Amino acid sequence: MLEILREAVRSVVRFRRNALSVIGCVAAGLAAACSVGALLELTLVRSVPFPDADRLVRVWVNEEGHDPRLDLTVPELSLVMREARTLDRVAGSARVRAIGVFPGGAERMRGEAVTESYFETLGLRPALGRAFGPEDADTPVVVLSHTTWMSKFGGDPAVLGQPLRTSRGPRTVIGVMPEWFHGAIENDEVELWIPLAQLEPREALTDTRSRRCWVIARRAPGVSEEAVQAELSGLTPALREAASDVTPRHSLRVEPMGENWRREFRSAGGILALASGALLLIAIGNAAALLLVRARERGYDLAIRASLGASHHRLALVVMTESMLLVTAGGALGVALSYPLLRGFLALAPLPLPKYVEIAPAIGPLLLAALGVLFVSALAGGVPAWRVLRVDPAQVLNRGGRSQIASATSGVRLFLAAQLAGALVLASAGTILVRSYDLLGSTSLGFDRHGVQALAVTFSAADSGPSGDTSQKMRAIVERFRAHPDVAAVGVVAPTMPAWNAWKPHALGLPGLNEDGLRVGAHEVGDGLFGLLDIRIVAGRLPTAADLAGGRAAVISRALAERAGGETAVLGRTISLVDRPGETPRVFDIVGVVTDVAWDGFAEQDTGRRLSLRPGDGASHLDVYVPLDLAHVRVVSFGVRTRTGELGGLLDRLRKDVAAVAPTSAVHWTTSLADSVADEYQGSRFHTLLVTSFAAAALALAASGLYAFVSAAVFARAREIALRRAIGAQARHVLALVSREALGVVVPALFVGALGVFALPPLLSRFVFGVSPLDPALLAAAATVFLAVGLLAVASPAWRALRVDPGGALRSE
Repeated sequence: MLEILREAVRSVVRFRRNALSVIGCVAAGLAAACSVGALLELTLVRSVPFPDADRLVRVWVNEEGHDPRLDLTVPELSLVMREARTLDRVAGSARVRAIGVFPGGAERMRGEAVTESYFETLGLRPALGRAFGPEDADTPVVVLSHTTWMSKFGGDPAVLGQPLRTSRGPRTVIGVMPEWFHGAIENDEVELWIPLAQLEPREALTDTRSRRCWVIARRAPGVSEEAVQAELSGLTPALREAASDVTPRHSLRVEPMGENWRREFRSAGGILALASGALLLIAIGNAAALLLVRARERGYDLAIRASLGASHHRLALVVMTESMLLVTAGGALGVALSYPLLRGFLALAPLPLPKYVEIAPAIGPLLLAALGVLFVSALAGGVPAWRVLRVDPAQVLNRGGRSQIASATSGVRLFLAAQLAGALVLASAGTILVRSYDLLGSTSLGFDRHGVQALAVTFSAADSGPSGDTSQKMRAIVERFRAHPDVAAVGVVAPTMPAWNAWKPHALGLPGLNEDGLRVGAHEVGDGLFGLLDIRIVAGRLPTAADLAGGRAAVISRALAERAGGETAVLGRTISLVDRPGETPRVFDIVGVVTDVAWDGFAEQDTGRRLSLRPGDGASHLDVYVPLDLAHVRVVSFGVRTRTGELGGLLDRLRKDVAAVAPTSAVHWTTSLADSVADEYQGSRFHTLLVTSFAAAALALAASGLYAFVSAAVFARAREIALRRAIGAQARHVLALVSREALGVVVPALFVGALGVFALPPLLSRFVFGVSPLDPALLAAAATVFLAVGLLAVASPAWRALRVDPGGALRSE
């Protein structure tokens, strides 16, 4: 057996070009299949990593017809903890931010304010120290994450009892959590935990409209999820008493923990599974075709050995071993590539996994991959081995090593045509998405984002003083920024730069506005924002420093002005902004109208946080810019534009300026404005990369299949080609003969693929911007790429046909 293995290895080295093609096909197919399988196992099958995870549930407030997952208020949390009997543990947590004061400067830290039952409900214990108890409700204590312990305390085991210094005073460390746990708020990475009773502002503990609590619970043993839901539904009347904004459309809802993030992956899981499965089948088919070509190329060599007395069974075993070596090598490479491919997929995906989910290879997909390798080995190696058993040495030697096998069967032609057609459709989709993404990056949102460094400052209580007014600190920071010789402009806005996170009040008091309350985007701005971002005035004037200090001057967008009577008609009028009907409105005098900015993207005004990239008909950008109220705003973002457009080491200088003015305030959200906008395109970038990656893989596999097909045809007709050359056929005639073999597959594939392209509009309409899914120029570009790949696949067999020796072929006759 060892001798057979050595012989197979020598053959692999001898025919290494073909061997690399087989390995590449199998590796590509299995890498895609294993990575997608691991993703599906990770997101849809694997339970959350907590003890008795099947009993853990989330409790939400459901608003019928709207968001099915609203956070609870603290009074609602208390209601569930007090009244639910089907739950033996109930815990709540709220996202908080703290400013840690360290020798290197102040840092904004992410945290959770949690009930004392939080860690017990999750079945967790601190790796060091203890969790919260009843005695900690009014005591400034903190539990650290493992990351914070290592980075801020050097992993000192004597950390218990030491103070964590914050801008609101020191907190005593009482525990450190295990390394893998980063909190239960799925879209956050928690660095510390404090008691919920110390949530800031303290009004949130009794506010019946402040929805900040994530609720985790554990079903009582033997109690079904349906029984829990029935009990919570019965609490609806009490729920309405606990929160003033609860209507008959609101109710409590329970679901397994993790369902809120799994649903996002579930929507894409079916498409990914189908795409990776199709890619795997194509890879298997191509590997079998390449191995068959390999066996045909070795036909003469095997026939000589058989005529010299070698056993057919031994030769078939060598061929089988050789095939298994290649497929196993490809399978091992594919499995090795699947894990980094999975990590890359998750890094690019706009739907991140919770931090408590460990990204690790899944056993199930690996076992399936091993079975897949065995199956492919048997399929791809069995056919060539079976052909070896049927070799007639005398016939092969009489033919000079040429096979009498037909160039291809109709089944092979259909398989290749379908494969090429699918590759063409994917290439078309990829080309359209690439163009769409390019247009997104070059289309103006209404402000100049280039050459601007953005950073946010969370002012600490120590820096804002007893009154909480940070206006003097903000002006001092702006003056320092403007003092740099390479700084051209400085602007201020709260809380983020760009202003994605707008306050979304109702607008009242202008003719043409719905008195029930038209929802607009309201932005609290300071001095210099419009000049910084090149947002231009179209009527009236921009607010002066005196206007901003007075707190009543407002500027509105052109779209809002036109809706309320015209750009000049609105000047001097007042506009009222109110969060909810019945509340006291904030009233502002309109002093100017500015150009529209697509803060919410290219669609109709919405109330979401993220940028919408889908174009809408008659999209209107209804924005109001009001003075920044620094008496209640703690987070302020600054933007700095340089004269050269180069940011270089500007950020370090800006950090030092902030530290000199507000030493205990934290600097965060440090990024260029261009990068912030690019991050909003993450979903589009992900879909573009995903489709183009599958398209590239499909084209590569299609090219290898076409290469194997044409190579087999050239090999089978080599004697015919030699005779044609011997009687005077020119090179173009030989190329025409080879081209007919290729065109017999490519032309039907082009026709079928062209028909398949008409299925793209309903599939791509949600993901494209500024381009039609049936754009003729883009489809022509995709077809050109497709044909170029086909030419490359045919080039090698065509060159081999041109090099056939007519004299040798005639002498073999």
